[in-house]
Amino acid sequence: MSNLNKTLSFLLICFCYNSCSKNNSTIDQTIITTSRYIIEMSNNYTISKYSFYDSNDSYAGDGDAISQYLYYQDSIIIIRDCRSVTARGDYAKTIYYINSNGLADSSLTESDPGHLSKRFIKNFYSYDNSRFLISDSTISKEQNGSFLSSSVLKYEYTDGNMTKLITQYTGSDSYISTYTYNTLENLFSLDGSFKGKPNKNLVKSVSSLQYTSTIEYKLYPSGLVEDATSTSYYNSVKYVNKINYQYIISD
Repeated sequence: MSNLNKTLSFLLICFCYNSCSKNNSTIDQTIITTSRYIIEMSNNYTISKYSFYDSNDSYAGDGDAISQYLYYQDSIIIIRDCRSVTARGDYAKTIYYINSNGLADSSLTESDPGHLSKRFIKNFYSYDNSRFLISDSTISKEQNGSFLSSSVLKYEYTDGNMTKLITQYTGSDSYISTYTYNTLENLFSLDGSFKGKPNKNLVKSVSSLQYTSTIEYKLYPSGLVEDATSTSYYNSVKYVNKINYQYIISD
């Protein structure tokens, strides 16, 4: 068993992003949320499916309930099905177009929010000579072709880890997040290797102008992450998010 977590870092960051303040001198309340992933993959860590459950052990409304991976010679398809009430039947299908180097140079997502019209999201990816993802450009449109939004994510790396993320939305200022890492080896990524080389280590903290989040881990004997706990603050409230990971590994 060996290969989980460029995406683990991203998922934790997403959870922490809503809790954003460095002022933790007085804590009046602590809010704890829990969730878990069940990940099905081969013994070389090629994912076939993962399921995400929220604190109530039901399919999470704000995340991917079930994601299935389909592999072809020149493309990889991920189908995400969110079946909770809050997600209102959300469904998304993403096709990653794989180049001769085994990396996705673009992708097309067809998203059906259920309660809204369909939307289409086009992404373009670029990499450095070490196969690290350095740019992700996104254009979103409604089903009728009308423009929704666009953004550019730029990644910077130090010693094999992504240490800075610059996010630029159309008509908006840039947002910068910085990352520190512990010495734990990052063994696995939900993105696999088709969206670039994963970070060498696991994320220790995430900071921006507005927030700081710290992350602690418990590992299985194999080195795969069993539990990840992120802690962040907003005004006088402390937010703790606990994520459990379970793996079904086949030959």
